[in-house]
Amino acid sequence: MLLDHLSSEHEGYMAQDDDIPDEKNRRKIPFHFLKSNLFRTIHADGFTGGLTPHLDVNMVFYNQRQPIPDQIVYYMNPDSSLGEEIEELRVASKGVVRELEVNIVFDMSMAKMMLEWLGEQIKTAEEFLSASNLETTEEED
Repeated sequence: MLLDHLSSEHEGYMAQDDDIPDEKNRRKIPFHFLKSNLFRTIHADGFTGGLTPHLDVNMVFYNQRQPIPDQIVYYMNPDSSLGEEIEELRVASKGVVRELEVNIVFDMSMAKMMLEWLGEQIKTAEEFLSASNLETTEEED
């Protein structure tokens, strides 16, 4: 297995946890995080997707906003400065824009890991919120 090969190349790495008796004889492997040139942080208002023909999960994240006008027209003041907008000449779409940010495709194994991880994050957030609410309630009394 690839991980067995990679961990055997890093035998010297084992010495870092000598102070933890149960862990000192276990093989370890370092993982390095590098950001690709396309890495970015996005805001997601929602997602859509489904299964691919190969039964992978297809998940598209999007944000929502009002449409940006395609064109706006202003009056010109006598001194050639910009005057007020002529709103009735504004050209813009009606409705809500859902801007698709990223499409992520992953297999069922990854979907299960994501489900477990999301559950842990939700539990941690709910515990924090519950503790915060208790502190707020106690301060009010």
